[in-house]
Amino acid sequence: MSSIVFKIRKELAQGISSISGVEFEKIIQAVERPKNTEHGDFAFPAFLLAKTWGLPPAACAERLCREMPLPSGVEAAKAIGPFANF
Repeated sequence: MSSIVFKIRKELAQGISSISGVEFEKIIQAVERPKNTEHGDFAFPAFLLAKTWGLPPAACAERLCREMPLPSGVEAAKAIGPFANF
């Protein structure tokens, strides 16, 4: 993994962790590269937030994309089903 990919993945995980209250280690393990590259460069399955936030995963992904400040180098966030895509 290139250093820039690792840096952005880490910053996304820190942002998600700070907004969600879920441990950083659980979040960083879940940040992945989407199978469909048209969705973005990174994806986060919001299933991890459903119990904490008491919302369906798709609603968690929407909330996360709306509320999370984007790290440098990340242009946009878009919820697609239960995934937050960056």
